Amino acid sequence: MQVKGFSNEPFGPARLEIEYSVADVGAAVIFDEVAVGVVDRSTGHQLVPLPADLYGKPGRHEVYLRGNGRESNRLEFRVEP
Repeated sequence: MQVKGFSNEPFGPARLEIEYSVADVGAAVIFDEVAVGVVDRSTGHQLVPLPADLYGKPGRHEVYLRGNGRESNRLEFRVEP
């Protein structure tokens, strides 16, 4: 999995863009232990809405996929103050 960053819509929510080579359909997208979305296809990329209260905190945050008793690699999402 690779975290690509944000893809913001004008006047819309922030969206976290993730890319993955293989994932279980239905796996949860986890941001700091909070499920923020669900994988809808087994390969590719997708945009996941991300609430401001999660990405608005300065520091390091973990992003990963969790499904069927497995987890992807954990990647760091960093927010500078």
